[in-house]
Amino acid sequence: MPYLWLGLIITAGVVLQSTVVSFLQVGNARPDLLLMVTVSAALISGRTSGVSVGFFSGLLWDLLTAQFFGMYTLAKLITGYTVGGFEKKVFKDNPLLPLVAIFLATIFHEIILYICALTLGIEAPFFLLIGKNVVPSAIYNCLLMPFVYFGMFSFRKLIWPLGRHTTEF
Repeated sequence: MPYLWLGLIITAGVVLQSTVVSFLQVGNARPDLLLMVTVSAALISGRTSGVSVGFFSGLLWDLLTAQFFGMYTLAKLITGYTVGGFEKKVFKDNPLLPLVAIFLATIFHEIILYICALTLGIEAPFFLLIGKNVVPSAIYNCLLMPFVYFGMFSFRKLIWPLGRHTTEF
């Protein structure tokens, strides 16, 4: 049952990312709802959930955008795995946790995409890309992340009553 709910969250994220987010772009900054869902799942439930959500959200985004297939799948999967490694080391109710996590995860995610692009022969000036696109997007993600993180955190508490002990979605 929890996988059904998680699938619905990913699907809603893909739909919103492909429709509403384009209207939310400010300059070069565009929020990445799928990355926020991936990071939230990884922080709340660990590596397995981070990898699963990252893989499926990246795969759906790759299928939808028809760009270089696999780049977003790989970037979100690695980001989910990396962030999920901190799940047992952080206090999940800390309001600063999702802000710091999404800021660093956005930069990490974009560096992975940059490396993938370089391997495909696409060159772009790294520091210009970081300054004009990545940092503004990371700040924008910080503004929206508390809604996604604490929404998913509350949602998780509804799925599993307090008596059940699990670290997986």
